[in-house]
Amino acid sequence: MAGEHMPFDTMVQVMADIHVIEAKTNLGKSKGLEEGKQKLYNDYEQVFFNHGITQKKFEDSYKFFSSDPPLFNTLFEKTIEELNKRQALIEK
Repeated sequence: MAGEHMPFDTMVQVMADIHVIEAKTNLGKSKGLEEGKQKLYNDYEQVFFNHGITQKKFEDSYKFFSSDPPLFNTLFEKTIEELNKRQALIEK
């Protein structure tokens, strides 16, 4: 169904996963632009698969949350909190 979005908590998890893969991609840019683009595309597809969503579902959700600036701000705050939790687990 067009315009349907995923729940807020799921969006936080997806956004955190996307930030992680984008950070990894930025760290590995020396491998070549085309190879990096393909790897990033594959990683996005894996994130969507892991969360049981499609790229369209993510895009619709992103549009929904970004259309409400206070909600979008909260989404990013929660995404940062999630990334900090993951970092703390790695550092243990």
